[in-house]
Amino acid sequence: MQESGASFLTDERPPLLGTYGLAVFFFFQFLWLELTFRIMTHGLWGIGLLFSVLFGAAGALGLSFFCRLAPPRVNTALCFAVLAFFSTLYAAQVVYYHFSNTYFTVFSAANGGMILEFMDNIKFSILQNLHRIFVCFVPIIVFILVRRRLDLSPGGWKRVLRRGLAALGAHAVCVAMLLVGGTGALSPFGLYFNTISLDHSIERLGVLTAMRVDLERLLVHFEPKVELSEPIPEQYVPQDTAPNTLPIDFEALAAQAEDGSTLQQMHQYFSGVAPTYQNDHSGIWQGKNLVWIVAESFSPWFISPELTPTLYQLSTEGYQFKNFYVPLWGLSTSDGEYATLTGLFPKLHLL
Repeated sequence: MQESGASFLTDERPPLLGTYGLAVFFFFQFLWLELTFRIMTHGLWGIGLLFSVLFGAAGALGLSFFCRLAPPRVNTALCFAVLAFFSTLYAAQVVYYHFSNTYFTVFSAANGGMILEFMDNIKFSILQNLHRIFVCFVPIIVFILVRRRLDLSPGGWKRVLRRGLAALGAHAVCVAMLLVGGTGALSPFGLYFNTISLDHSIERLGVLTAMRVDLERLLVHFEPKVELSEPIPEQYVPQDTAPNTLPIDFEALAAQAEDGSTLQQMHQYFSGVAPTYQNDHSGIWQGKNLVWIVAESFSPWFISPELTPTLYQLSTEGYQFKNFYVPLWGLSTSDGEYATLTGLFPKLHLL
């Protein structure tokens, strides 16, 4: 007679597809999630579907390796946890996409305090997408129905080794196949190794691969490689080397201000600051208009002669101020616009 503990995990019939049943199950569940996700968001076809299938197969082999290292009961719990995690991930991306027409990154998910400001909208979006959320959780329902027909036993060390090597080999093949799509900035190869663009990565690599790469880059503080031509300097005749100062007597202003006040401290500070001096570039833009371009969340990799020829020309033929920096604070876009227009640091307790 079969023990009750074993009957919970298996039945009298032989396992589905033998020792590879769990890997095949994971593959079809990932395929289901990816296909339905694409149908519910940006569309089905394209080279991204190919890499979604390839990396899905490699991921299925990897998960079947990790989910068969322990006793069957533990492996069953691991499978439930894995499926719940990925179903939740896909469902969250679907809801977020229909809420904001884009996808959330690992960084935004880990630092999502500001999203609470839109909680009412998010709740409404969840209610509108309940049918899509249900679709994302179908793999868990299927696993409940077939789990007793899957081989969840670890087997001997040779089987474990074969499963691990198969997962590594499949992943290596997937990475090599990235060259099929070229090596451009927004190609699958470029998105996998260099370019940061989650929207394009999800479209051309699939959700699982795109989110995994995004997590890896966050952990290692990844910075994309950007190669820009050096600006072409122009020669100007120096006009003057006088200091850049205004006729303001800060010492007199400090004496008139209230003792110990912030205004007095500012006057005292500016009275002691050493001025800069005019140089070869002083006065060359006198009488010209200034166009101030503010690009939020802009990255240097986006500047290229093909994608942004005007910005590329400005960056390679104009002036680059490489010592410019922006102080960070945990607030929103409007605060950045305030700081840009006024040069003042926004007060956290007022904004």
